[in-house]
Amino acid sequence: PYDQPKEYEIGGVRVSGTQYADPGALISVSGFRVGEKIRIPGSQFAKAVQTLWGLRLFTDVQILRERTQGDVVFLEIQVKELPRYTRHSFIGVKKSKHDDLNGIINKFIQKGAILTDNVKSTLVYQLEEYYVEKGYRNAKVTAKVLADERTTNAVRIEFLIDHGKRVKIQDIRFTGNEHVKAKV
Repeated sequence: PYDQPKEYEIGGVRVSGTQYADPGALISVSGFRVGEKIRIPGSQFAKAVQTLWGLRLFTDVQILRERTQGDVVFLEIQVKELPRYTRHSFIGVKKSKHDDLNGIINKFIQKGAILTDNVKSTLVYQLEEYYVEKGYRNAKVTAKVLADERTTNAVRIEFLIDHGKRVKIQDIRFTGNEHVKAKV
C-alpha cells in the first residue's frame, strides 16, 4: 500500500527487453545497487525511470518487483528499445540519382542507429535542399517509416520524392527605375 511504505534490501536487479543496450550499464544508470536499502513505494523508482527515459533509447521503461523473500526484494527493469534503422529506398527518382542521394543519407544516419524524429526531419530537409540546389524549387520529400520484416525491432525508410518541374528564369524586368538605365 502507498500509505505504508516498507524498507527492503535489494537482492538483485535484472534487465529485460534489451537488444543493443548493455544491461549492466542500465542497472548502473538506474541507481539500484545490490545490498542497498530502498523504500517501496518510494521516490527512487520515479527517479530511476526518469534517468533511463532521459537516455532517449527507449519507448517504454518500467521497474517491477520481480519477487520478494522476506525483507529482500528482486527488481526487474523492463525496457522497450527504440527501433533501429536498417535500410532505405527512393521512390520517384531515377536510379542514376541514387548514389548522390545515398551520400546525403549516409552523412546523417548509419545502419543500426536509432531513428528519431529529428533525424528523419533532417533527412527530408537535406533531400529537399539537394533538389532546390539543382533548380527544382518546389521539390517535396516525404519519409515513410515502415517496419523492416527482415529484422526484429528495426525500421526502413521509404523516401517519396516529387521534384516537380525545374524553375527557370526566362526574363527579368525592372520597373520604376528613374535613376538607372534599364538595358535590354
